[in-house]
Amino acid sequence: MNYVSKQITVPTGLSATCALSNLLIEDQLANDAQGSKAGIVSIEPLGQSGLLIEWDDYKILVDPYLSNYIEENIDPAMKRSFAAPILPEDCKNITHVFITHAHPDHADPVSLRTIFINNPNVNLICPSDVCDELGEVIPKYISV
Repeated sequence: MNYVSKQITVPTGLSATCALSNLLIEDQLANDAQGSKAGIVSIEPLGQSGLLIEWDDYKILVDPYLSNYIEENIDPAMKRSFAAPILPEDCKNITHVFITHAHPDHADPVSLRTIFINNPNVNLICPSDVCDELGEVIPKYISV
């Protein structure tokens, strides 16, 4: 697993997830304008703020909350509005996981443990406090 630390400027009133989506769409538009053969960007909502973004050879998960971790471990009254559209074990060939912050509905340890096991070469992009929170999930790595 690789860690990438990069400052992303998020416009006022725009979530980090939306900012990432906008960057991908802007890049796609630039490729289209240049006549590039780059593939189409596919963005699938996963519930909460989660996204699955597929673009060329990249398969990016953003804030994948794919379990019932909060309901089962924090507050039984905090139920999902609807079932996750995919299971963590169905997340194969993931190239990047982007976590915006350390809340468990964005940095879900149950989902991430399975995703990391099934995708050993995945790049994790997150703030250092997320790495600290996920210490038990990714014990062989250190915070950046």
